[in-house]
Amino acid sequence: MNYKFILVLLFIICGCSKKTTPLEAYKELKEKRTLSTHIPTSPLSINENHKFELKISDSVMTFGEKEKIYTNYKGFNFNLESNKKYKLTVSSICDCFGFKKYIFIPLVSILDSSGTTIKMEELPDTFDYKNGPLSLNKTWIINNFTSGNYKLYLASNNMILNESLYKFLTSPIPMTINIKTSIGGKFNISIEEIKEDL
Repeated sequence: MNYKFILVLLFIICGCSKKTTPLEAYKELKEKRTLSTHIPTSPLSINENHKFELKISDSVMTFGEKEKIYTNYKGFNFNLESNKKYKLTVSSICDCFGFKKYIFIPLVSILDSSGTTIKMEELPDTFDYKNGPLSLNKTWIINNFTSGNYKLYLASNNMILNESLYKFLTSPIPMTINIKTSIGGKFNISIEEIKEDL
């Protein structure tokens, strides 16, 4: 029996299986929501790349003033040193298996020990293949002036779901691949110290 043929057939069948659309997943999120009263956080090490997944089973929060937008989120904690500059990078990785391809738009906020949100400088978004499948990379610069423990909350921008975010052409046979926005997925996160050149 040709095992390569079986593997290819399985890939095609699985790739064609129905995916839950972002709008269906968001409806499920709203219907089964339990807003979190306890806010769990996981430790992050500085200057290391961490891999996680934002799932519909994760804690739920809301944002927005006129209309409450629901989103799953993950919480992290880490230590920063005074008078140093840091770069926060979140790479949302495309769920590119099958015909429908999705990616979520990360939202982040960092709070100090008093619960005050700190200001960050947001850099332009980029797309690349450094993390395997296509990833949306969002980067912020953190100018820190106080040593201490900080909390970071990562969520999905669910204000725009199932909309085209990125398109590209395949080769050698040109086909337009459309990446649409979703409510979650795999992502990488890192906080790196920026060492100024003297």
